[in-house]
Amino acid sequence: DINKKPILTEYQVPGAEKGVTQLVAPIFMGHKDAIKFADSNNIGAGKTVLEVMPLYRALRLSLGGPLKSGLREESGGDRLFVFQVIGDSECVAKAKDICKKRNLPEMPFGLPVFLIQGLTMEVKGKTVFPVFMSLDDLNNVWEQTRSNSPKESNIPRHVEVDVADAMALYMYLEDQAAPPTLASMQLFANTESLQWMQSVTASNQKK
Repeated sequence: DINKKPILTEYQVPGAEKGVTQLVAPIFMGHKDAIKFADSNNIGAGKTVLEVMPLYRALRLSLGGPLKSGLREESGGDRLFVFQVIGDSECVAKAKDICKKRNLPEMPFGLPVFLIQGLTMEVKGKTVFPVFMSLDDLNNVWEQTRSNSPKESNIPRHVEVDVADAMALYMYLEDQAAPPTLASMQLFANTESLQWMQSVTASNQKK
């Protein structure tokens, strides 16, 4: 909010009985979801300040454990809250759709990322293995790869896309050294969200 305190809300605990909730501070990966949340909770202009943070910070906050909220339980004790990363709803839907089309077990993707095995990109003189927050961004890069290749006819237009969970990748890489397949991995943010953030920043600077 405007006092730089996280907005708290009740969140249904996954796997628990209906009505069993936990107090959470949501961290949205998609700007559309953040705006929808603010609108549905009557959190209007002047009451909130949208803070943008690096993904690693969001993941660390969500893994940091319960914190005091300043609210009181009915028993009189301090009510605790946790930070909860909320994956972009459109990306979550696309990840589940991929699993369904490939007859894969549906995974509870909290923060899906998309990748193509064997795809590489040149970034600042280095060859990286790109992993995307947005399926559309991945598809665009694949199409550019086909267009720029002298052997375009040998590169299929449609290719199998794999889905992983950013939280699982983060926890894995935190626990142990990255294997060769992930050592060159680079995560790319959602272009649409970046463009929205840049437009809002430019608009605010004009005021």
